Amino acid sequence: MNQALKFSVKNICIAAVLTALCCVLAPMSVPIGPVPISLGTFCIFLTAAILPFNLSFMSSLVYILIGAVGLPVFSGFKGGFQVLAGPTGGYIVAYPIMAIIVSLITRSFVKKGTAYHIVAMVVSMIIALAFCYLLGTVWFVISMGTTFGYALSVCVIPFIVVDLIKIAAATILGFSVTKALNKAGLAV
Repeated sequence: MNQALKFSVKNICIAAVLTALCCVLAPMSVPIGPVPISLGTFCIFLTAAILPFNLSFMSSLVYILIGAVGLPVFSGFKGGFQVLAGPTGGYIVAYPIMAIIVSLITRSFVKKGTAYHIVAMVVSMIIALAFCYLLGTVWFVISMGTTFGYALSVCVIPFIVVDLIKIAAATILGFSVTKALNKAGLAV
């Protein structure tokens, strides 16, 4: 079986720790309008930079399920299915696909630990973020009955700089953690 697809106890434990980290960090947010600034996307980027696609997908899906059943793990310490069904739910629903995009691109095209690996992480995170913006904004437009232009002005434009900072931080941390796991013989 392909090493990247193995669900070993070690790999599941690492995925669980990253899921727990997301449950702790993602609720912290700064409300700036209908969509708050949160650390949710940062957590997804970090998880996907460290884990193979199947585990990063599973980790993000478990995070969403934990929130859907009512635990306050979404932005602003909210939880419940109503958050997912609400105007900002599309951004959260995008997380598993974002995880797949980042993980597949970073692991498929370059050897881990190289400068190209860092470039692949950044590019994959930008692509994943664009997907999140698109799905979340369309979801917002449909649920709020607004124009696409208005949705972009309140749901995307105010977040671009902050999200680029999250990408930089997740890339640096993801690269460092991956390197440390490899050095410790715990490569995922």
